[in-house]
Amino acid sequence: MQDFTAMVNAQRNYFLTQATKPYAFRMRMLDALDAWIEANEEKILSALAEDLGKSAYEGYLTEIAMVKQELRDAKRNLKRWMRPRRARAAMGQLPGRCRIYREPYGVTLIMSPWNYPFQLTVAPLIGAICAGNCAVVKPSAYSAATSRLLRGMAEALFEPRYIAAVEGGREENAGLLEQKFD
Repeated sequence: MQDFTAMVNAQRNYFLTQATKPYAFRMRMLDALDAWIEANEEKILSALAEDLGKSAYEGYLTEIAMVKQELRDAKRNLKRWMRPRRARAAMGQLPGRCRIYREPYGVTLIMSPWNYPFQLTVAPLIGAICAGNCAVVKPSAYSAATSRLLRGMAEALFEPRYIAAVEGGREENAGLLEQKFD
């Protein structure tokens, strides 16, 4: 079993450098993820067929198309989501102005189920990237082919101190749940 404490600590240290915070970094990561999905559609569909017996049509419609739409929405709205938002000033703060600044939390854990293994792993990952967080992704052991594919995706696109993927079953789940995530 992996040393999850070291993995999470490395991600927390990377997060504290604030490298994940700029708009340009987040957009670059979303673009890389988008390009990887486009280039690997056949592999994704093959993994879904192996794990769940999904036809290419069903796999595309219920998994890939939904993730692509999520990516399009995220890329279109990211700048607006990152902008400070005006808030009403309390009576004691007048004539001041108040703003709400959205800040990333830190290190997140994404554990996904077996039934929509690609979509329910990558869609929350898109949210974590948009928010400026680091993430540990743990796909279900019951969808082993998709889990292998997602680990390969994470290794190809991201540094492990930013986004890491963990394969395995109950022992790995328990080990990850013992860690402190934000």
